[in-house]
Amino acid sequence: MERKGAWDTLLCADTHHYAVGLLAREMSCVSIPSCSQIFRYLLRLLSTQEPRWDLPALAFLVEVLECLDLRECSDSVLEIMTKNLRSKDGERRHLALRGLVVLGKNPLMLPECFGTGFGL
Repeated sequence: MERKGAWDTLLCADTHHYAVGLLAREMSCVSIPSCSQIFRYLLRLLSTQEPRWDLPALAFLVEVLECLDLRECSDSVLEIMTKNLRSKDGERRHLALRGLVVLGKNPLMLPECFGTGFGL
C-alpha cells in the first residue's frame, strides 16, 4: 500500500474510493475470510440504505468479487450493480460495469446475468 501511494489517496475525498479498492485488492491476496466478512457487511448496508460512503463500499465489493463465493448473495450483488449502473455519477457507473463484467465471468452467475438482459 505504501509503495502504491494509497495512504495519501485514502485521505483525499475525491480519490478515497480508489484507495479503498487498492486496499481490498491487497486484502484479497492475504485474507479471504476478512474480505468475506467485510463484503457481507457492506452488501447488507448497500442493500438497505445509501450511506454517504457508498462509492468506496462499491469499490471494495468490485475488487473482491472474483475471490469470494457468491452463491448465497448473488441476487443482492446483481441488484446493487444494476442500481449503480443507472447512476448519474460516472465513477459509480464505471465500478458497476466492472462488477458486472466480473460477475459475467463467474460460471455460477451466468444464468442470472443473462436473465437481467445484460447478456454478459
